[in-house]
Amino acid sequence: QRVGIEMTKRCVIITAGELGEPSRYQDVIRPGDFLICCDGGYAHAKTLGVRPDLILGDFDSYEGDLPEGVPTEGFSSIKDDTDTMLAIKEAIHRGYEEILLLAALGGRMDHSFANLQSLMYLRQAGKKGWLVGARDRAYLLFGGETLILPREEGVAVSVFSYGEQVEGVTFQGLYYPLQGARLTNGFPLGVSNHFAAPSASITLAKGTLLVMVSQI
Repeated sequence: QRVGIEMTKRCVIITAGELGEPSRYQDVIRPGDFLICCDGGYAHAKTLGVRPDLILGDFDSYEGDLPEGVPTEGFSSIKDDTDTMLAIKEAIHRGYEEILLLAALGGRMDHSFANLQSLMYLRQAGKKGWLVGARDRAYLLFGGETLILPREEGVAVSVFSYGEQVEGVTFQGLYYPLQGARLTNGFPLGVSNHFAAPSASITLAKGTLLVMVSQI
């Protein structure tokens, strides 16, 4: 199974995390995407010049005016779900198979890690998805999956075992090769690779692999 960018209708969730340079998102949001803003993510939507289809959250990070005609759901701040998790559950409930989280990496590390766990939740629910942050993108691969990445300049491609270990990690099109490798969560062997071809593929046989593409 190949995991990557496909031209299907998606749900895009804009979180309240660090946005970074707005031009980074210019080609990320597509016409037809269903846009959910999480609380302060609406401020990011205004910066990006996009109109959400739904705004939700406990509104502890946004206090301005909300747009007329956009459905809004408010929640108590005393809850188990983060605002991002509420948005993911809403996207799954609406039947979206591909869910993209923006402004989801960078800033507070605990929020970034919570978003990585939220990504695991949606992947375990059988959905496609990835995270985009101010400087980074993150993907999770399960055993038997292959991720195809088009070449980019000025980025590092890193892979990490998301559990105790992963097996059968193979790279094609990256400068430092791996062939059927075993990686553990106790040694960062897969950090900071770069492109050596017009595209790269990362294949995993067993386990869960975190793939990060970071600006350098």
